[in-house]
Amino acid sequence: MENYVVVDVMCPGSFGITFFVEERNSGLEYTLKKVECLDETRANRSLQEALCLIDVNHPNIVRYRELFVLWDKHSSRLKGSKRRSLKTSTYRCSWDKWWMHWPTSTTETFYTDEKCWMAPESVMLLQWSDKSDIWSLGCVLLDMLICHILNEEASLLQLSQLRQDLSPLDLIICKDFRKLLTRMLSHNPENRANVWVLANEAVVKQSLILCGSSPHSIKRTLPQGVTGPPFHEGIDSVLDFMMTYTDVEAIQLSVLSYLLKEERKAMSRIGDVVEAVTSAMLSHSESACIQLKSFQLIQLLLTAEEACELIVKLGSVHHVLNTLKDYPHEKDIIIPCCKIIQCTLEKGYGAPESFPDAVETLCIVGEMHIQDAVVTECLCAALQFLINQALHEEKDIEKATCLLIHQLKSHPNEAVIVNHVFVAMAGLITTSETAALQLLHVPDEINGVYHIMAARRHHSDYPKVTENFCHLLKQLVQHDAVIPELLAKNVQEELGQILQQYESITETVLLAQDALSKMMSIK
Repeated sequence: MENYVVVDVMCPGSFGITFFVEERNSGLEYTLKKVECLDETRANRSLQEALCLIDVNHPNIVRYRELFVLWDKHSSRLKGSKRRSLKTSTYRCSWDKWWMHWPTSTTETFYTDEKCWMAPESVMLLQWSDKSDIWSLGCVLLDMLICHILNEEASLLQLSQLRQDLSPLDLIICKDFRKLLTRMLSHNPENRANVWVLANEAVVKQSLILCGSSPHSIKRTLPQGVTGPPFHEGIDSVLDFMMTYTDVEAIQLSVLSYLLKEERKAMSRIGDVVEAVTSAMLSHSESACIQLKSFQLIQLLLTAEEACELIVKLGSVHHVLNTLKDYPHEKDIIIPCCKIIQCTLEKGYGAPESFPDAVETLCIVGEMHIQDAVVTECLCAALQFLINQALHEEKDIEKATCLLIHQLKSHPNEAVIVNHVFVAMAGLITTSETAALQLLHVPDEINGVYHIMAARRHHSDYPKVTENFCHLLKQLVQHDAVIPELLAKNVQEELGQILQQYESITETVLLAQDALSKMMSIK
């Protein structure tokens, strides 16, 4: 207590007195609660309750920062030298935070000593969070739905059975309520729906309307008295605050901005940061600002191997693709999304289940931004890696081939784009004759071979472009059906010039000779 100066005191409550204090060293303000206990039994009971609060992780309950005990010496002397009376057990929490108590109605819902209402993690591990409240609320809802067919004892048995399996939900006839309860009563708290997810359920929206409360009036805000993230306390406290108030958009934006500025601190806590950012993205898929800042931060973190693995594991890549579908016109979102896809694949995390419909999605977005060189470059790079790792399907080949030719036609002067197109197209043609034939018959375009030749001539002095051009031709001539068209376009003469110009570059010469040899054999 000697570390604090009392600034003000509130009127005594039913369970102790609350003081406003200032820490002597830092000057920070806190609330401090003093609980007086008249005997040792009550003192120990209060201490146990206080210790339980250490592990509470709830957006509307603030954990205390410090607990200390003061002994009343005068009282001790009166009771004897061996007997001590605990006078105060003090909890300290941030001044800008308050204990919250939300009554459900004028006649509140009370729990008895039965543990059937408690979530599995609360019973087994003594863990409490807002997800524990969701479980308890689910129990209340289930009890309301089955109370007309079961007596009190049978109802309690059903609630207890929930911690083993969800068979009691078979009693629910309404599919909407059964689906809702399934989400509320997931045994894994991480998979259990939060209040905002539930608020978006159709049956909940209808119920709110019937009660005279519009779903649109529900706003995600901080509890009264909580002002913002504790940036002065370091990154651990900031991340903890971010995860506690995942549903508050303003808090997520504030912390994401902080992490982008404090890149070094973010890199020191990669696992926690990736988890927090992923949670923010999934909770605010409707917020373009949160998506943008989240992707920018993930892009920075991807330089670390640990981040790549965790991002794929948490389903962030899948969310990236969904975001591209939701924001196909947002250039600022598309660019980091494409870079995340590219970087993830480049580091070897290319599991097919992580990239469903990825090529199709990129093709749709790519056509919308065909004239934008910056977007096209990022998109081409991502497409190249997807195709080279065989993450495309047969249905994607026509769209991908058309997009690549359109990009080549729109940006023949951009060497980086030309390179990506050549490599991606070679990957398509290697596995599919359909792609080779599609190249000759691009809808509403001149023959694709013409655009390939024109792009190569724009960069005839760029060795890498020429090498990739020769590699593309080598793959093309493996399909006999396209060789007559190549001969008609005088591709053999182009290869002859390359052999003369790059005679000192072995790899390019070998590729050109292989392609030319196959063409001449067919001729």
